[in-house]
Amino acid sequence: MCPVCLASAAPVIAGAASGGAALALVVKKLRENHRKGENTMETIATTPPKVVSREEWREARKALLVEEKEFTRRRDELTAYSADRDRWVRDRDQRFR
Repeated sequence: MCPVCLASAAPVIAGAASGGAALALVVKKLRENHRKGENTMETIATTPPKVVSREEWREARKALLVEEKEFTRRRDELTAYSADRDRWVRDRDQRFR
């Protein structure tokens, strides 16, 4: 799957897969590199991870959890909207014939 396709599918995958946060970070990196015109897969594979202090990691983790909660809340709203849409008044008889 190309990086752009993967980036488009990220919200669905992130919500359904465990480790969605890690996937979201990878997708973010793929998008950034794709915009720069870099070879995305080689860049991710050869770029060493940034080393940070425990406090910096905790702050970043807390920020990520806030984003994940917001994403989950928005996804739940969309699911409720979709379910409710099926109950709207219909113009004609919808029975099978």
